[in-house]
Order: sequence, then structure tokens, then C-alpha cells
Amino acid sequence: MPHPAPHLDGLILAVADADAAAALFTRLGFAVTARQGYGEILFAAGRLLLVPAADGRTRLAAVDLAAADPALVAASLAAAGVGPGPARPGPDGAPRFELPAAAAPGLNARLAARRAAAMVPAHDNGVSGLASLTLLLERPEEAMPAYDRLFGAFAATPTDDMVTVHGGGPLLFLVDEDGFDHLHANLAIRLPPAPALAAAAFAVPDLEALAARLTAAGFTPRRAGPTLSLPPEQMLGLGLEFVQG
Repeated sequence: MPHPAPHLDGLILAVADADAAAALFTRLGFAVTARQGYGEILFAAGRLLLVPAADGRTRLAAVDLAAADPALVAASLAAAGVGPGPARPGPDGAPRFELPAAAAPGLNARLAARRAAAMVPAHDNGVSGLASLTLLLERPEEAMPAYDRLFGAFAATPTDDMVTVHGGGPLLFLVDEDGFDHLHANLAIRLPPAPALAAAAFAVPDLEALAARLTAAGFTPRRAGPTLSLPPEQMLGLGLEFVQG
């Protein structure tokens, strides 16, 4: 890989009702900052964006990749035949490249420059950031060469049930439906058709304290080993959970 590896920097949720989504995440204990046209939840490393869905469908829509020199990464991918088109401004005004499917199979990924350091608000729920993202694919192992090219040699590691991609931020799990059931046994969601981002996990140091806080806020958390989830109807129907970490 001739370019310096980018890293996974954030998750974009497309939401049918941006105000309701912001209110929900505030109830969950996140500090939500209103930006021009979208909501932002900032972590020490990475962020979560709540962006109005143009088609009205709430979903885990896309990921942000960050690089010191995104134009260099784009040029390197273009030399390999999987380059993005010209950079365009994103919701925050920063120029970004939209990666083609061949560069990041199954993933709606956009590449931008690393963001300047900012004051990170404390989240009442104790969440420190994104722990992992789960991408549903029909044949996860076939995507390994592309993710090795994007993030570096041996970034994608296969196991029996999934492929784990080390993207310099939250882990990216590539799974089929059976692999999803093994990985996220505590999530009772209706899976979207592959390919699709199907789940995300937030890292929190104290699941017991989080469960107590969520219960007091009117949620019904379910604990299973090192994970804690909520019924999908309490989470916009999304595959979002919390993990010890």
C-alpha cells in the first residue's frame, strides 16, 4: 500500500426525524451538539453524526475515514483502479472523497482530512467512543484484499465467523448473516439486505452503571455478558449496543 493508511473516524446515522433522534441520544446520555443541518456526538477519537435522511429511511448510512493527506490516498487508490471522483464538500463544509464500492466493498465510505482537535464534551452515560462497526456481506472473505489495500497489509484478519478489519479506530467486522447472529446475539433487529452496515457498538467502562442510568431514564436494557442492548423500538430500530471497554 503506497499511501499512509487512513483510519475510521466516524459513523453517520441517517435519521427520518433529526430532532427526535437528537432527543433520543440525549436521553441515552450522549452530549449532542446541534450543527447547521445535523447533530454531532463527539468523542476523544471519532464522532457520530445524526444527518437527516433524504429518503426518510433511518439507518446506519456511512462511515468517515480520515487521513493526513486524503488527496494522496485518493491518488493511490486511483492508481490501483479504484479511485474516487473529485472531492466535494460534506455536511460540515470540509472537502471529502466518496470511495467507490471497489475500494471499500459494501461500505458507503467518505474520505476527508483529519479534523482539528476540539473540546470533547463529557457524556453522562460514560461512553468513550465507538468500539466497532459491523458490515453485513454475503461473502466477507472476498472483501479482504480491498480492505488490505485501503488500510494496509494484513489489516483484514479472518476467523471462523467473520473477518476483522483493523482500521486504526473502531474495529470493522465483516460478517454474513450467520456470523452476525454469533457476534450480536443480544441484538433483536431485522437485518437489512447485504451489503449494509448492520450494527455499531459503543465502548463504556461500566455497564452496570449504564444499565442503571438507562433504566432510570425509562429504557429496558438487556445485559448479555460484556454487552448491553436495548429493544430495537427504543433505538430507532437500529443495531446499536454498548460493550465493556
